[in-house]
Formats: sequence, structure tokens, C-alpha cells
Amino acid sequence: MNKALRKAVIAGNWKMNNTPAETTALLEEMKPLVADADCDVIICAPFVDLQAALDATKGPTFRWAPRTATGQRKVLSLLRYPLPC
Repeated sequence: MNKALRKAVIAGNWKMNNTPAETTALLEEMKPLVADADCDVIICAPFVDLQAALDATKGPTFRWAPRTATGQRKVLSLLRYPLPC
């Protein structure tokens, strides 16, 4: 495997311990930290925080995956066919 041809990925997954307002605050704090990232930034938010997370991360920086995704195959398929934000 040629690692030079692979793109790095950062993925964040959290349980249902945040309110939608806390989710918005968390992602607003993260945005400047990953703005110039040379990798895919994937957010795996729980359903109860999904709308707040989508609203907070509009734009090309973030991609989405279901929080319950298990296994590399599901995440990689979402990288190929990302959900529209």
C-alpha cells in the first residue's frame, strides 16, 4: 500500500451527552482548528444533535457519517459519496 496516495482522515464521534447548543459551541470551537486541514474531517453526530451540527458546519470543510457506523467499509463509502450539507 502506498501511503503517499492515501488521504488522511480525522473523524469525531460522540455519544448523546451534549445538548444541541453544546454541539454548536463544540463545532464552532473546532472550525478554526481544522479550517486548513489537509485531510477529510468527518463528523459523526448523534441524531438528537444532528440539525445543530449540520447548521454549525455548513461549507466544504466537514463531511458526515452516521454515528453508528461500524467498520471501515461504511465510512469509506461515505467518503466516496458524501451526504450533502
